Amino acid sequence: MTADRAQPEDSTRDATETLFVALCRMFRFFKRVPGTSIDPALQYVLHAIGGRGPLRLSDLASLVQLDVSTVSRHARALEEAGYLHRTVDPDDRRASLVSITEAGRQVLAEIADRRRALLDAALVEWPDKDRRDLARLLTRLSDDLDSTTPSS
Repeated sequence: MTADRAQPEDSTRDATETLFVALCRMFRFFKRVPGTSIDPALQYVLHAIGGRGPLRLSDLASLVQLDVSTVSRHARALEEAGYLHRTVDPDDRRASLVSITEAGRQVLAEIADRRRALLDAALVEWPDKDRRDLARLLTRLSDDLDSTTPSS
């Protein structure tokens, strides 16, 4: 292997590490957004329910790629907060379905408004094309990560 050939690999590895660090910093930023009334993990589960209607916990767990026991704890916390409602599954009376309440929709809308305001403030100097490119590339990365199975 020549030095020229090794250079792009090192450069790519550095870019990947830089991307990872930047994503971690962004996650920490959004985790501490002032005025957010629920934990980001609960927001993620609530958002998944809100976008799809009534779901069994097992289906929700598959959707959000979490263990059923974790989703069950999150659902219980969301239900206790009044953001989620459980009903008996008409197809299997032993199972329950979870759906978002009006209060849940309202809290998601408030969180989305706060997040949008923060992003708009951070990107105020960015040209529209750069914003669209960032959205496209992050969506592509997210989709690719969803389709990649981590090795154990």
